[in-house]
Amino acid sequence: MHPLIVRQVIFPLHERIKGKATYAWLKKLESTQWLAPQRLQEMQLEALKSHLEYAYRQVPYYRELFDQCGFQPTRITNLNDFSRIPFLTKEIIRNRFADLRARARVGGVQAISTGGSTGNPVTVLVDSTRTAFTDAARMRA
Repeated sequence: MHPLIVRQVIFPLHERIKGKATYAWLKKLESTQWLAPQRLQEMQLEALKSHLEYAYRQVPYYRELFDQCGFQPTRITNLNDFSRIPFLTKEIIRNRFADLRARARVGGVQAISTGGSTGNPVTVLVDSTRTAFTDAARMRA
């Protein structure tokens, strides 16, 4: 089959049937890749704030952690504020797996595991948004 047909017809249809927004992400990535650095940083900060606000509302582990640190996602003004959050380690993921899962229903969630190159594999959950973004980033590259 001709690569152009696969790229322009088959793969987009495949992604749509799977319910993945790969091409929407690709369009967004392509439209933002040449933005001025300041504008891109503003967009990244807003996306990060939104993500952390969601984590605070929906993920028990992060609600507890943010409360312990006195961290309020709504008050982030720059990336230095973000640095107050402790790192998430493989040990925390293993020990607090259930508390790291969002309480809201999220579609297309699947478990994936690392290869275990450090001795102990880690399982994480990813949703269709994350896989669509990853595929779009690969396509853009």
